[in-house]
Amino acid sequence: MKVYLASVKTNTLFRDAAVEAVRNLNSAMGVDFIWLIYPSENWGITGDISTKILQILDVELVLIDMTPQVHSMFGPPVRRVVDFNPDVMTEYGIAFGLGKLNPSNLGMSNLTQQLRRPAHKIFCATSYPRHDLPAIANGEDVESYDPDPGQRHELVTKLQREIGRNIGNALNPENPPLQQPIPPSFEPRPIV
Repeated sequence: MKVYLASVKTNTLFRDAAVEAVRNLNSAMGVDFIWLIYPSENWGITGDISTKILQILDVELVLIDMTPQVHSMFGPPVRRVVDFNPDVMTEYGIAFGLGKLNPSNLGMSNLTQQLRRPAHKIFCATSYPRHDLPAIANGEDVESYDPDPGQRHELVTKLQREIGRNIGNALNPENPPLQQPIPPSFEPRPIV
């Protein structure tokens, strides 16, 4: 089972918690069944979107940390600036769009029926008000987590629960892996 991690590189709490969750689940199963994929940075804006789509098509679950960076701009008046990471938002858009594909409405039923539709789950730190998320994301089931490093075990538990809930998708014969291989230069990098 492949799990795609959409998170900013600087949020080591979320990334390390995801790594620990995967290690715990693999250890409990006695086999390395779950791979955590963390792609290189800046693909969504400056890189190849089709490569990112191919990567997401080849996973069962996309874990998205949508927590933005918030800072103030001084001067009259002082303004609060919210920066959502463009790569994370691109990855969310791809996962959201794939989940909404309906073969009967597209007139391409053979193609769209063969596409894998990965599940996705949005996480957001409690330090950012959920109601301020982009409207489309705010309409989904968003899992909050405490950004305090002392509360990391709770985030690990939430991630384990979400990954465990989606293991069945990886074993479903009607959800086959991507039929065409990704070119070797674009292979996702597992976190170890």
